[in-house]
Amino acid sequence: MSTPGGCAGCWEEVPAVEKPDTMEAYLAAVAEQIRWRRARGAVTQELRWHLEEQRDAFSREGRSIEEAERLAVAEMGDPVSVGAELDRLHRPRPQWGLLALTAALFLAGTALRLWAAALLRRAWPAADPEPLRTLGA
Repeated sequence: MSTPGGCAGCWEEVPAVEKPDTMEAYLAAVAEQIRWRRARGAVTQELRWHLEEQRDAFSREGRSIEEAERLAVAEMGDPVSVGAELDRLHRPRPQWGLLALTAALFLAGTALRLWAAALLRRAWPAADPEPLRTLGA
């Protein structure tokens, strides 16, 4: 098999992903794409609601429950693409206010420490180090 760049072992064949035909398999495949754990539950619950609603609509049209579920899953689209898009939408955002407050308190603490050190040096000047050197010699 010819590969780009002439490297026979560099390109591995990607296994085909089987399309899920049940709601649980679809939801699991979507949830695998969402990296933020706290968002997974809410997102899968929302998707479950939409899938159940669509399944029930197909069921009311006279389809069997299994066929209605399969059609509802098929209508939702590729679970990897859906999950990747939901991952992009539901990623954690930094709390800039809290980060700014932490930085401000750190800078204020550092400035206070430097100011206190300067005051202490003025109040109690260091002893002349020369008499200490002569004791040891």
